[in-house]
Amino acid sequence: MKRSFPSLLTIMLALVFICSPAWANKKEGMRKPVSTQNFIMRASAGNQFEVASSKLALEKSQTDSVKQFAQRMIDDHAAAETKLKMVMPKEKSSESSTVTGVMDNKQQEMLDELGKLSGADFDRRYIEMQTKAHKKAVHLFENYAENGSDSNLKTFAKETLETIKKHHMDVKNLKPS
Repeated sequence: MKRSFPSLLTIMLALVFICSPAWANKKEGMRKPVSTQNFIMRASAGNQFEVASSKLALEKSQTDSVKQFAQRMIDDHAAAETKLKMVMPKEKSSESSTVTGVMDNKQQEMLDELGKLSGADFDRRYIEMQTKAHKKAVHLFENYAENGSDSNLKTFAKETLETIKKHHMDVKNLKPS
């Protein structure tokens, strides 16, 4: 069965119009807005992972640049966690013990994996994990800074984003021993 050119053209145009909103959203980097509670939980879990994994790096790494980076992660993410708790909406503060301070299962698994490594293997895996974690954090903080519903947390996200972007750039320049 042959199709005529006009009907193929009609189908193609219909597909373009149907798919273009989805394509435009991906192209422009639009993301589904993250809820305030989800942002708090994920930001806090990220801080906890950064601090815990970086404490391991201070113990296990043999590379000065990795240790210096790790100390900065401990300092910066501990400070970010403190500030997060201060700017958290009051109704979330009462839930803070369940919302903040807890890594998710995947982060705990990664931390356990790091604990079993040493030397160059540790450095390589720590750098990989830090790179991925900071990439995710950049997306999370950008999303909340643009789309968040709590003005104090949006300000926190915007202010903290620059530090996270710097961490992401710095970790990409680290070399394992």
